[in-house]
Amino acid sequence: MLFNSYIFILAFFPMVVVGAIIFTSIWPRLRAAWLLACSLAFYGWWDLRFVPLLVGSICINFVFGLLIERNRHRDRRADMLLALAVVANLLVLAYYKYALFIIDIIGIDASGFTDGQSILLPLGISFFTFEQIGYLVDVRRSERAERGPVHYALFVAFFPRLVAGPILRAHELLPQLVSPYSKSSQLYRDLSIGLTLFAIGLFKKAFLADGIAPYASAAFNAAAVGEDLDVVSAWIGVISYALQLYFDFSAYSDMAIGCARCLGIKFPILPLRNAQAG
Repeated sequence: MLFNSYIFILAFFPMVVVGAIIFTSIWPRLRAAWLLACSLAFYGWWDLRFVPLLVGSICINFVFGLLIERNRHRDRRADMLLALAVVANLLVLAYYKYALFIIDIIGIDASGFTDGQSILLPLGISFFTFEQIGYLVDVRRSERAERGPVHYALFVAFFPRLVAGPILRAHELLPQLVSPYSKSSQLYRDLSIGLTLFAIGLFKKAFLADGIAPYASAAFNAAAVGEDLDVVSAWIGVISYALQLYFDFSAYSDMAIGCARCLGIKFPILPLRNAQAG
């Protein structure tokens, strides 16, 4: 489900925002559970088979965080737990990203291993893997491990940033997930700012990135079939592709920040990470 798709704009996101507002007024803890359920549905929309992988990663790292904190005063044991958790996370990531590459180098027949197909890469696996490794490192150093499984799961799976980041540290996001809107004026302010940012990102995607894409595609498609490109056409293709990538990422960032802000969550923006968010 893409941020600029009709299903997201007209159905999914309005449902998430309305539900979050309603559940906050009933019982604030329900808000986190609602956002977690919506985030898992967002992830499962792409491929339901990988939801257990995400949930399993969250559960294992949540337990490791508690164990590392409990044994923090025992340096050797805490370091061993951290090393075990990091290795486990990296092995899962390496399997999906590099298994076929390693098998090919070793020279093993992988036809039975993958039925002749490449291993499908789970969406956002690098982001939620490295983010949880960072969380465990912070716990090993000095930070308190999160006791609430729902809030920890939401920290990892929060849908505006699950697919392509940004990677955040726990202390930057977890306190905001626990504390909902304090008053209606804050809700209206967050909605107005969030929808404005989302509209800006949508404009960048629909009119700038997608508008530039045909020029880049024309040049690269011509080169792919062996056509000769003159200098001007080649440069137009290269520059168009660079601008398309820039506006795609910029649009995603704006829409992700806007979605989160509509839900009362402020993502830190460099270089103002340590400044008071507006």
